[in-house]
Amino acid sequence: MTVQAGESWLISIDLRLDHARAEAFIAALEDHTDAQMAYEVDEDIWSARGYAAGPPSAGAIEAAAAIIAKGMGLEPPEVTVAKLPPTDWVAHVYEGFHPLQLGRFYIHGSHVEDTPPKHAWALKIDAATAFGTGDHGSTSGCLLAFDHIVHRRRVHNVLDVGTGTGILAMAALRAGAKHAVAVDIDPQAVAVARENAAINGLAGKMVMSVANGTRHKVVRRHRPYDMVFANILARPLIFLAKNIAREVAPGGDLVMAGLLNRQAAKVGAAYRRQGLVLSERIDRGIWTTLAMRRPA
Repeated sequence: MTVQAGESWLISIDLRLDHARAEAFIAALEDHTDAQMAYEVDEDIWSARGYAAGPPSAGAIEAAAAIIAKGMGLEPPEVTVAKLPPTDWVAHVYEGFHPLQLGRFYIHGSHVEDTPPKHAWALKIDAATAFGTGDHGSTSGCLLAFDHIVHRRRVHNVLDVGTGTGILAMAALRAGAKHAVAVDIDPQAVAVARENAAINGLAGKMVMSVANGTRHKVVRRHRPYDMVFANILARPLIFLAKNIAREVAPGGDLVMAGLLNRQAAKVGAAYRRQGLVLSERIDRGIWTTLAMRRPA
């Protein structure tokens, strides 16, 4: 697919950053650009980049980037805006989306023609407006934690809260789960997840719905869940601790992400109060994934 634009703009937030920190600056671009990515400028040197179909507000982006930099103890970064000739947008996004091997999961876009590694659980996920192509520290942490879980047991019924592209629910189905419920507060994310499920031949095993947290009839209807994902943010994870934790059946697992390293202790404590125990912590750059388990 080729998307042409008469005019387009490239916005770069340039600091000598590693991949994880470059990803954090993508948040400064989300409200002002149509596509975002972490771009490798040089070996182990990354930049946050965004593409806009209309003239962006450099001042607003600079202000947002300065706030993020302050939170990480960095100087405000340089923001550059460059007008581009007519551009194939999808190709530009794909430049930064290479196949990923995370445990036994192999995540690739439709532009990748190579055969997946033998015995890998392959998922085709294209860069989209919904969150979750596997390259973010939170999503990759969830996939690695889940890979460790399915090394020790089989999962059967899955709930994915804040599903984004549907990647975690689909990963569970690839690993042998029989059924998955995927919910998100964003209707566009649910539409993307539904499309991805069809592309990967998993639509018949997934139920998707717009829902704010777990208080929805589609979640109640398909209980109990022996595997729950919640890749959202620290504050809603704490606020929803009681509701999310009660969806984890005895002997079941919960994998949570979307939280910064410094937020992990507070989030974990909220779920320990609900009777769950920590089984694994995975740090990927500035992001932490927590795997917790409800005793049988």
